[in-house]
Amino acid sequence: SRLEVGGSIPTHVHSFEEEFNLVSGEVILVTPEATVQLVAGDYGVIPIGVPHSWHSVGDVEAQWADILSPPPRPDHDYDTYRVADEPAAKPVRVDARDPRTRSFGNITEGHMNPGRQSQELLAVSASMRTALLVYSGISLKMMVDSDLGAVLSTMFMVKYEPDGVAGPHDHPLEEAYLILDGEVDAWFDGEHVRMVPGDMAWAGVGCVHSFKAVGAPVRWLETQSPQMPHRHAYRFSRDWEYLSQKLEGDKFQVILLQTWHNPANLDDKALANDLAEWVRKYPVQLVAYSARTASAVAARLAPAGIRTEPIDGLDYAQSCDELLGAISSRRLAHSGQDELTKHCLAAVKLPFGDGGWVMGRKVSNAIITGAVASAMATHYATKANDGVDIVIL
Repeated sequence: SRLEVGGSIPTHVHSFEEEFNLVSGEVILVTPEATVQLVAGDYGVIPIGVPHSWHSVGDVEAQWADILSPPPRPDHDYDTYRVADEPAAKPVRVDARDPRTRSFGNITEGHMNPGRQSQELLAVSASMRTALLVYSGISLKMMVDSDLGAVLSTMFMVKYEPDGVAGPHDHPLEEAYLILDGEVDAWFDGEHVRMVPGDMAWAGVGCVHSFKAVGAPVRWLETQSPQMPHRHAYRFSRDWEYLSQKLEGDKFQVILLQTWHNPANLDDKALANDLAEWVRKYPVQLVAYSARTASAVAARLAPAGIRTEPIDGLDYAQSCDELLGAISSRRLAHSGQDELTKHCLAAVKLPFGDGGWVMGRKVSNAIITGAVASAMATHYATKANDGVDIVIL
């Protein structure tokens, strides 16, 4: 929402709950509870049916991000109603310790710093209300929730460190995201998008989504509606894929057919020719590869009509987890291959993202390409009814 310099929105009520975070400018919000002067970083909730008015008092246009729940329905004439003005009192600033502004709060960059959470740096007594949730390179600070008076939605700030990752998951609720700082790679039902400051995205109920920070910290404002249930608010793909691996199913086999080694530089053309021979020999569905190391080879295969597909980032982390699950459940047959065994024994688990992991080298000169290829093959072999018979990597 925007309010130009000197502008006002007269007193009115809504048939929906309104949560807001002032992004820029300065306004006075008048409600029966208080007359509050808001500045950038302030946030609050206006419950259903509460009279309120907005008045710009700054020297720049006021802008605020808001969530309206349930959504407005102006076409049905029960959305917003003009009502008599409320008497305005002397404006007060948002004060976390003042009960007169109990429906409001303020958030700054310092609130997202895990190192600044000790009592002497907090405005109020340390509690769940002041808590900063920190996990796997991600920090989350709740802003508007039931404690502030909201009942239909929530608003919070999220910050990802450069290595912050959230694996594929979905919810029984809707989410929206407004990027404030940094860049993030996001996936929504398999569709990838690079989001930058000012970009917005929405994930509906059941939309599988995931995020990965791009090179620097990224911060965004996030909303959810309805509020999270007490249980089963998250459904992570990797947890249910793990179950599918634990259950009895068809076994599959990974065979290391060929390896390439050149201490100087691999010949992309020669590799592509060798792969093409394997594709012609077997009923290959696709060639999986890492874009970081084999994109040039994949580019040579595409003109020949050979289907290629990269596995990197979140997909690679997932494939590593699937490989371990397939070995543990004995679905994967891999014995009698000394070289492949050497590659697997040379690999080590490295932390990655939201509780995940990837395979890395135990030592810098270790060769683990066979293990990496096995993980990629497992990624497709463990998919339900995907019809993939052989994958050449």
